Amino acid sequence: MGADEGYRTIIILTSDIEPLYEQTLGRAREAFPGMDIIGKKEFRDADAFVQRIKDGTCAIIATKNSGLLTTLIENFETRKMRKPHLPHHRR
Repeated sequence: MGADEGYRTIIILTSDIEPLYEQTLGRAREAFPGMDIIGKKEFRDADAFVQRIKDGTCAIIATKNSGLLTTLIENFETRKMRKPHLPHHRR
């Protein structure tokens, strides 16, 4: 898992279908107790969103929705945060 490798922000992409998104969000909360889990509704307040990321290790649960992903990227860019690094997976 990314947190085990030292990453402080982990992005989990899931289905745009609401029940599947909610299921993924719930599973992330169960799987990572004590980690800040940020859901898609919490992207709207960019300042609060960025502050949560800066405060510690977190997992961002986002759907594969272009508008939502654009908001997520804008939150990183407008707050002058480094863009997420996507590690290359070995096969």
